[in-house]
Amino acid sequence: MSRLRGREAVKRLSILLLWAATLCAMPGAWPAEAAMSVEIPAGKFKAVRMRNLPKDAVMAVVVEASGPVVVSLLNEQDARHFPKADEPVFIGSLDRRLSFTITIPADGTYFLVLDNRQGADARKVKFAIRAQRGAAPKPPPSSLPPNPEGKPDKL
Repeated sequence: MSRLRGREAVKRLSILLLWAATLCAMPGAWPAEAAMSVEIPAGKFKAVRMRNLPKDAVMAVVVEASGPVVVSLLNEQDARHFPKADEPVFIGSLDRRLSFTITIPADGTYFLVLDNRQGADARKVKFAIRAQRGAAPKPPPSSLPPNPEGKPDKL
């Protein structure tokens, strides 16, 4: 993946997540969803910013990867201190698949960090996020949607 395509993909995802956060902030809002595939080079990480998440919004996240990756959800202060976050909202590792549901503890900007700094190989990572204000949303779909070209990704 070229550097420009990677930046464009992260930009598109940021727009989707901003849209999702806006929907979550509306009273009585419907659940919002976003999904994306990224490639993370060996020894690197990628972070996706989610602005203006409201307190008590509930996020269900599913992540699939082609190998071991560490997944973190960090508030803005902890993201500034990454990788030495004091109080991550969530941190977990996966070999192939991880899903979790989390309630946002305070209004603010959060970062979903996909960390391959310990990896010797690049990792292909797909993730989906479903968010809504208040009660827990249904979990994300058990399988992630195909890539934008309509062809299923193989991990």
